[in-house]
Amino acid sequence: MRSEKVLVMAESTGYGVVFVTASSEQEAQAIANALVEAKLAACVSLLPIHSIYTWQGQIHKEQEWQTAD
Repeated sequence: MRSEKVLVMAESTGYGVVFVTASSEQEAQAIANALVEAKLAACVSLLPIHSIYTWQGQIHKEQEWQTAD
């Protein structure tokens, strides 16, 4: 499983946005549920995406799910 996280935080508010890429809708839902239940996120959006990336020296093209937390 390849997962990447990007954190964007506004210095003035202390709030941020985290993007997590999951390999399946079920994995994305599990991440979203855990974050909301733990009150680490008020809302998590799930989006189907198509990713093209380099991993271990090879180019991959995958259907993935992205969470915006």
